[in-house]
Amino acid sequence: MRTLFLTLCLLVTATYGVIGVPVQWAIASGGNGHWYEPVLQDGSWVTWAAARDAARLRGGYLATISSPAENALVYSLVSSDDFWRLKGVQYNGPWLGGYQDRADPAFSEPSGGWKWVTSEAWEYSNWGSGQPDNYLGGPQDYLHFWHAIGTARAPFWDDAAADDILNSYIVEWNSNPVPEPTSLLALLCGLGGAGSAVVRTRRRRDSEPLRVLRH
Repeated sequence: MRTLFLTLCLLVTATYGVIGVPVQWAIASGGNGHWYEPVLQDGSWVTWAAARDAARLRGGYLATISSPAENALVYSLVSSDDFWRLKGVQYNGPWLGGYQDRADPAFSEPSGGWKWVTSEAWEYSNWGSGQPDNYLGGPQDYLHFWHAIGTARAPFWDDAAADDILNSYIVEWNSNPVPEPTSLLALLCGLGGAGSAVVRTRRRRDSEPLRVLRH
């Protein structure tokens, strides 16, 4: 039974990454009422398409950003070192829900035809210096957080290729996500070690012979 439990835990982690706790951008705080959650691929990597599909499987979508305030909020969830990886002369942060639609009449390289996965209007952007750039000839059609070596980490954006791999992404929901079996299992995986340790300890104690205290 324990082997099956550990196998399921490994499967959930491999599929969804390390699942955190969704955070709401409350309307009372000037937000949109949506919920956001960073997902860290613990020891593994994910393409933009795989991150998009994983977000959909959980009933959400890769985060879309429509204002400086929302950009700052989403970035604040992934500003720690865990979500960033050094590649060449730049630091790559989590995947976001933007992509370049090559079938769009407004498509042009490198900055035309960018869209959100939700089809909402592309009215705000926060590209890093010199971005998007189709680095090394591209094409680079997918959006993520980014900053160059020698610059302070900030919520800037960059374009990346279809086969680029990052270690994290951000899921967004329009309403409070209801815990699903995989999410509950992920929670149990975190508690499983402690729980099984308690069970083993209790069984060991119950199996010990009774000892008579002598004075």
